[in-house]
Amino acid sequence: MASNPNNLLKYLTSLRTDKNRNRWTAGTNHRAPHKPFLLLSLLDLAAQGDIAQPFYRTVF
Repeated sequence: MASNPNNLLKYLTSLRTDKNRNRWTAGTNHRAPHKPFLLLSLLDLAAQGDIAQPFYRTVF
């Protein structure tokens, strides 16, 4: 992953997102904002020590 904040910013700004202009407004720059917010939330939880293990199984 990123070893410094500049690399992290580069990775976060180059994530593939849904760019369908019919689905997303100008307020989101016509892109789906979910992936960057999810990753930032996970980084915040890890920094607070709230993530106990590196992998969580998804159950549907």
